[in-house]
Amino acid sequence: MARIMTGQSVLVFRKRLLPYSETFIAAQGTALRSLEPVFVGFTREPGGYDYLGDRVVLLHSEFARSAPLSRTLMRLNGRVSPRWLRAMASTDPAILHAHFGPDALAALPIIDRLRIPLVATFWGFDITMKERRSRYVRNRPRVFAKAAVVVACSRFIREQLIAKSCPPEKIVVHHVGIDIDKFAPAPDQPREARVLFVGRLVPKKGLEHLIRAMAGIQDRHPDAELVVAGDGPLHQELKQLAASKLRNFRFVGRQNPSQVRSLMSSSQVSCVPSVVAPSGDAEGLPLVVLESMAMGLPVISFAPGGVTDAIVDGETGFLATQRDESALAAHLDRALGDPELCRRMGDAGRARVRQHFDLRKQTAKLEDIYKGVLAAADGPRRGD
Repeated sequence: MARIMTGQSVLVFRKRLLPYSETFIAAQGTALRSLEPVFVGFTREPGGYDYLGDRVVLLHSEFARSAPLSRTLMRLNGRVSPRWLRAMASTDPAILHAHFGPDALAALPIIDRLRIPLVATFWGFDITMKERRSRYVRNRPRVFAKAAVVVACSRFIREQLIAKSCPPEKIVVHHVGIDIDKFAPAPDQPREARVLFVGRLVPKKGLEHLIRAMAGIQDRHPDAELVVAGDGPLHQELKQLAASKLRNFRFVGRQNPSQVRSLMSSSQVSCVPSVVAPSGDAEGLPLVVLESMAMGLPVISFAPGGVTDAIVDGETGFLATQRDESALAAHLDRALGDPELCRRMGDAGRARVRQHFDLRKQTAKLEDIYKGVLAAADGPRRGD
């Protein structure tokens, strides 16, 4: 049963509620205190839907009589399903927060009808992709024009937004937080000579570079194991590459959060070798970096990119130039050969996450952004 609304709401908009890889949206929304989160989208996505818990969810597919036709009309002429619109209006919305650029574009008719301000968060592909002919890219300037604030999840994404003509004065860099109580290392947990990779098996995750880097150091570290937690379209290809290069590895598939934390607790190093894919797809700031640091793991990654907002090179982990497998191997070699260094880096990383990436603190900062938007709009405005 959905919880009873007790005040004004923020409409948290994602077209699909909610991909499993985006449960951070649920975590951020449910951590809000000054406004009630109401999750709004077109369709239910089983992977992460359960993470919305007892929060109010308003799905277009459950209100529109002919959902496909209704969505087409909304896209073409801005007509929003009246029943869906009334349901949203009944939650007394003060603001709409859309996650990802295409979703912000889809939500423009809603903010126009409800006459509420828009906050749009950009996370990565929505501003880095090279495509030029898509409807979204052609209409992205409308999002920049309509949004009261454009949130960049990292400094890297801010640079990409400016390069794509978003007005700099509208951009705010805001890092999403993680639950540091949930992501906490188990006391006295022995750590194995394990390099852990957690993520989807897609080009931008760069796993092939880690596999080749590991191949160069297993002779010096015969007990070192690569564990890959995740799934995706490149699964078979990457598993075959690992089989041809490595002696000691495991592909364990997609893991739930509890299983990921268990793997992190017993690993020595986390490697996040994200790259810019040929399509331009890139990550803003992978959450696994923050989760690994919170779990007391040094993180080895490629730079530049959003990871530099979190990883302090030589203090909480190591950074290599993008796709430099020799440098990546050297960093892995050093970390695997020095457990005490890993412990110090892990302690420093957890302290950094506590200071800069705590979910409660970061969500409070997000609410300050909301308050600024509402103050600039002279308070929330209501529709007809």
